[in-house]
Amino acid sequence: MKTNFHRTSLRNNAGQKRAFTLIEMLVTISMMSLVLTITISAMVSLMKKNQSVSFYALHRNNMNRLSLQFRKDIHQADNISIIKKDDKTELIIRKNEFEQIVYTPSGNILNREDKSKGKRISTEVFRFMPETTIEFTRNQDIRFMNVKVSSPAKSFDKQYLPKGYLPLNPVQIIARIGRDLRFQNTKKQSSEKKGSE
Repeated sequence: MKTNFHRTSLRNNAGQKRAFTLIEMLVTISMMSLVLTITISAMVSLMKKNQSVSFYALHRNNMNRLSLQFRKDIHQADNISIIKKDDKTELIIRKNEFEQIVYTPSGNILNREDKSKGKRISTEVFRFMPETTIEFTRNQDIRFMNVKVSSPAKSFDKQYLPKGYLPLNPVQIIARIGRDLRFQNTKKQSSEKKGSE
């Protein structure tokens, strides 16, 4: 009888499945949470880096676009006025009595509207880095117009930029008012003189 009882007890022990203990479960959970924390922090760092690089590229691209467009508009200007309304500054560029261009800064965004006889023809948007300031000023020599775009260093974290990227220093664009109109007038006068001779 003793041997039979011993055999049945061995069979019962062999048929039972071993379960996790509380300590093993806690160790597993802590290791999983550690892996998740490292993964999430790496993903956040990568997202910040990608966002910074895209902001940087957008800022540079829009600065080049603004530089070309602003100079072109100022060179074609017949009259310019800077109007301040409710802490907002508008630059109004009049080509003639019917056509005008309005630049309106709003935070880090600069809107450009092309109008003819009071109706909007086209709209262009220039987006810059967060916390960018945009100022319109007239030079001491009233023939020149300035736009200054400056991004504070704290708004752009350099640690997320790859090596080789230049810092975003303040940029000032200077253009001569009505340069194209003066050129056209002098061209007309010279052609008239040649015709009269």
